[in-house]
Amino acid sequence: MSAIVKEIKEQIITYARIMEECGMANTYEGNISAKYKNKIYITPSKIRKAMLTEAVIAELDLDGNQIGGEKKASSESLMHTEAYKMRSDINSVIHSHPTFLTAYALRRQPVVTKAYPEHIVVFKEIPVVDYGRPSTSSMIVDKEKTLYSYDIVLLASHGVLTVGENLPDTFALLEAAEAIAKVLSITALMGGEVPLAKDEYDYLYSL
Repeated sequence: MSAIVKEIKEQIITYARIMEECGMANTYEGNISAKYKNKIYITPSKIRKAMLTEAVIAELDLDGNQIGGEKKASSESLMHTEAYKMRSDINSVIHSHPTFLTAYALRRQPVVTKAYPEHIVVFKEIPVVDYGRPSTSSMIVDKEKTLYSYDIVLLASHGVLTVGENLPDTFALLEAAEAIAKVLSITALMGGEVPLAKDEYDYLYSL
């Protein structure tokens, strides 16, 4: 195993454990992958994230065929391989079920605001892609709203998909999005947000 592959597997294990600790994933929900050259490294199916080892990280070719690892790859591996085919700059994929973002996904409601500057600048909008059957590549076929245009999308009636150039950046984006979704959810319970002035919103949205 090369030093780079070892580092990739260590990162997958680290962020999988963080996701479990944060309540974003569990034994049966959530998966992480990273691409290096012509291989994809992904968390296995039905193993608690806190119990992962390098040996059980599955290795796939770019078509999703398993070529290594002691355990079967995640049942959502087709969604990961489809994501990598969409854009050449994607080197990591996180599928997760954080509480507040998943609630938006189940409601099929995009995460948008005219009151929260950080969300407006960083995300503009977190869209909801059409429902696709779990464990198939059809989960992200809604090309108008998918990873062709966004680094994070809500999967209707399912969860969240986040992509990036590396795992630290991808997880940071997911973490920021969940924090914002939490604030917006609480704000809705309090009676709703107070929008920014239109000129201020337009300025922030243009950044």
